[in-house]
Amino acid sequence: MKERIDNATELGQVPEEARKEHKGFQERDLVSSKRDHPTILQLRVSSQISNGLVILTVDCDMYSNNSESLRDVMCFLMDEEKGQKIAFVQFPQNFDNITKNDVYSNSLKVEFPGLDANGGPAYIGTGCFHRRDTLCGKKYKNDYQIDWRTENDRRVEESTTVLEETCKTLASCSYEENTEWGKEVSSPWVLPFLYVIAAKYGYSLGEFLWSGGTFQEWWNDQRMWLYKRTTSYVFGFTETILKLLGFVKLGFVVTSKVADEDVSLRYKKEVMEFGAPSPMFSILATLSLVNLLSFFRALKMLIMDSQHRVLDLLALQMLLCGFVVVINLPVYGGLFFRKNKGRMPSTVTCQAVIIAIIAHIVALH
Repeated sequence: MKERIDNATELGQVPEEARKEHKGFQERDLVSSKRDHPTILQLRVSSQISNGLVILTVDCDMYSNNSESLRDVMCFLMDEEKGQKIAFVQFPQNFDNITKNDVYSNSLKVEFPGLDANGGPAYIGTGCFHRRDTLCGKKYKNDYQIDWRTENDRRVEESTTVLEETCKTLASCSYEENTEWGKEVSSPWVLPFLYVIAAKYGYSLGEFLWSGGTFQEWWNDQRMWLYKRTTSYVFGFTETILKLLGFVKLGFVVTSKVADEDVSLRYKKEVMEFGAPSPMFSILATLSLVNLLSFFRALKMLIMDSQHRVLDLLALQMLLCGFVVVINLPVYGGLFFRKNKGRMPSTVTCQAVIIAIIAHIVALH
């Protein structure tokens, strides 16, 4: 897939072989602009064809590994006492190729904190079975009872051609224009709410140990929690704001899924990788050095303080700063001690050192 995208980018157009495979590309030859194009439809628009009462959503690189999961879901949705209160049922994710202590916190071992008014989990985007009606805004009452047999007794009599044309309309980008649903979803006021939810995510040691994790795995998760909120979340927030203001367009970058032997070996040893120049590493390195200099400065003040005033005034600050220093030990190793290709690039190291020293000098004066 990455190679096909790169080829199309270099050519400046979709290759002829791909155009022949999908008739939607031939229809695009008749349009006058990028926004004026027919829907390329090679998928099943389920509301028009099957109208299934339950919808499974998964990421493009995931699948359900349990054929009985749907039966488990229906036990919840068809429960006579509480089924009408359940909008969706989602399952935890299982990941392959995870190290023992999950150095990058990829496994999402504890991922379902209660966020809504009833203590229920947020929808995480994959591995979830939804009631179709709830996605359409339908509300259920306590005395509501759905007739599953009647709802499922639906036949489609239209021809394939008619169905395809109908589904193109349903799947088009303009279908929701000038509707209450379209206005509500595209409203920028929902963004702060989403970021507040994302910022509340956190894992505790007890939850990790209870779910079969290790102390080191929990510690790695705390590190990645900090790193994500000082880098990728900031980048995402900034780019979203710039998009809303019309300065940039959001893009999708296909990352490489192939690692060389040295990278794989370091990953198996749970050694973090810093080998590529990145704004993310620049921020991490700078913040870690600022905290390190601040911690050393506080220690110096504590040693030279004969009246113990520093400890009374800065005890909590030193504790927090010390915690940040300890959690950033892999970064310090990548900056100054490692000699392999996974170390911090020299440009990132020099940049971080200069900025941290300047910030420290400014703070002292």
